[in-house]
Amino acid sequence: MDTKVLLTCLADIAGAHDASISRVALNWLLARDSHVIPIPGATKPHHARANLDALGRRLSEAELDAIDRASAESGK
Repeated sequence: MDTKVLLTCLADIAGAHDASISRVALNWLLARDSHVIPIPGATKPHHARANLDALGRRLSEAELDAIDRASAESGK
């Protein structure tokens, strides 16, 4: 399994949104399916704030598709 493709994709999108990779990944998970409920960790208050910030961000369909493709590729 090669996760470089997925990490590169997430990093590129995060850079375009001035966001962290974890925020983009959380946003992607939230957008995938209403039955998917990610449970992000938060050991410090700023982690919880960052996780909440992901709720207010929306990725474009093209970005979501790119992450889907990269995820599928990294799972091969």
